[in-house]
Amino acid sequence: MNKPNLLIFTDLDGTLLDHYTYSWQEAEEALQQLFFLSVPLIFCTSKTKDESIAIRGELGVDHPFIVENGAAIYSPLGYFENAIFNRTDCGYEVKQFGVPYIKLCSFLTDCKKNLHIRLQGFGDLSTGEIQELTGLSFYQAELSRRRNYSEPFRFPDEDSEKRLPELEKAAAERNLKITKGGRFFHLSGPHDKGLAVRSLIDFYRGNEPGDWISVGIGDSLNDLAMLQNVQIPCLVKNAKNRYNVGITRQLSPKLAGDTGPAGWNKIVLQILREYNLYAENK
Repeated sequence: MNKPNLLIFTDLDGTLLDHYTYSWQEAEEALQQLFFLSVPLIFCTSKTKDESIAIRGELGVDHPFIVENGAAIYSPLGYFENAIFNRTDCGYEVKQFGVPYIKLCSFLTDCKKNLHIRLQGFGDLSTGEIQELTGLSFYQAELSRRRNYSEPFRFPDEDSEKRLPELEKAAAERNLKITKGGRFFHLSGPHDKGLAVRSLIDFYRGNEPGDWISVGIGDSLNDLAMLQNVQIPCLVKNAKNRYNVGITRQLSPKLAGDTGPAGWNKIVLQILREYNLYAENK
């Protein structure tokens, strides 16, 4: 029996990266296995292009990646022979699904002015304020501000957050959407992680026909669309040491048994062993 080709799609914050420290070290064994086996590891994240490139460099990952909640796919030039992209950008071919950042900021400004909804987007915050809210380093926080297709935002108090349904209705009227991540709400166009995941799976199958098995790993409701569009959805526990009920009510994912990168490590190793891919003497 031929061994399948695996594709691993993964969320970053709270999944491959620890929610508090942003460390991936607890996933090191599984990462080494994927690198040894040449299994594509594909970031599918709310992070920006620049943030993703920095993390790819730290980990030594050279595969395509999905940014800003499915707003765009970035693929190294020449990675795919048979794939259609919209443009090129600094050594990457780009397929974009998102709407321009300026349109999102304009919508939030209108809501604050006309609906009197109190909220703070990344565009309202300094790099230092983002650093304080997230625990990122100053450099990482600066990278997080370089957005093209999405705007993270927060409500300053519980009374303001009660107006979320009103904000969601206004966003839908502009063909925009709001999703909830681990720390922030995210305003974006009508795309989601699932659309980008489906496109990348098609790219791989078109480039190398065969038995491709897609795996998705996430921790929050923001990952639902990704998990709905892979063959093996997997869920790690969130920072509160619980599985996201918004996902478990709609899917029956493999449960990692632990939080963040520790859970990520367990579930990836489990899948490799199930498919007889685990390398004992790598």
